[in-house]
Amino acid sequence: MPLKLLLVDDDRELCEELRDMLGDAGYLVETAEDGAQGARMIAAADYDAAILDFKMPGSDGIELLEAIKRKSPRARVLLVTGRPDMEELLKDEPLASLADGLLGKPFEPEELLKKLSALEGK
Repeated sequence: MPLKLLLVDDDRELCEELRDMLGDAGYLVETAEDGAQGARMIAAADYDAAILDFKMPGSDGIELLEAIKRKSPRARVLLVTGRPDMEELLKDEPLASLADGLLGKPFEPEELLKKLSALEGK
């Protein structure tokens, strides 16, 4: 059974590209274009995994990370950030440690698929 994945990023074009790529890879993908929409979707449905942009209008990725882990503790979450200091992110944002993985922008699609595959094995 394919994993149900939530993708939340305020970059509409990136969201569409990733939705298509992940769908082609066998994931069932739902997307949200901002944190508020993502929060509503988390409240309304269960997800096996999520890819969350760290910084967005509405609710940021940390707030969404906390919400999804509270609702579905076994969900795997990949936090995506354009911050150049990803390691510092874990120190600055204690909740970021709830993430199962971090991925810096920009990234190659193959890198995202590799990270997701690794998360499935956890």
